[in-house]
Amino acid sequence: MMKRFIAYPVLLIAVVFATSFFTLNANQVNSDEDPRVIAMYMYADWCGACQAIKPIMEEAKPEFEGQPVLFVKMDMTNDFTAHQSKLMAARLGLSEIFEKNEGMTGFVLLLDANTNEVLDKITTDDDKQGIITKITNALE
Repeated sequence: MMKRFIAYPVLLIAVVFATSFFTLNANQVNSDEDPRVIAMYMYADWCGACQAIKPIMEEAKPEFEGQPVLFVKMDMTNDFTAHQSKLMAARLGLSEIFEKNEGMTGFVLLLDANTNEVLDKITTDDDKQGIITKITNALE
C-alpha cells in the first residue's frame, strides 16, 4: 500500500515535467524555422514521369538540409491518397494550387511559402544540378 502511495506522486511529477518540457520546446520554435519555399511534388505510383523524377529529387534534397524548404508529396495514386493529399494541401493553405493541379502528376511546383506564388516547376527535363539551381533560385 505504501509503495502505491509513493508511486502516484512520482508519476504525477513525471507527467507535469514532461508536459512542461514539451510545451516550452513548442513555444521556442521561432519564425526563422518557417519555410520560405514549398516544393510540392505532384506524384502517383503509376506515373512514369514521377518514377523518373523521384531518384533525382532524392539525390538533390540533401543539398537543402537546414534550409527553409519544405518538401511535400501530393500522392494521386488512388482515391484514398488523393483525398489525404487534398486534406494536407488544405492544412498548408495550398488548396487553390492543389485544385488547379489535381489529377496531374510528374512534376514539382516550387512555391513561395508566404504568397503561394508558383516560382518555378521541376520536370523530367531537369537533372540533379538543374533541380538544385531551381530550388536555390527560389530561395533567393
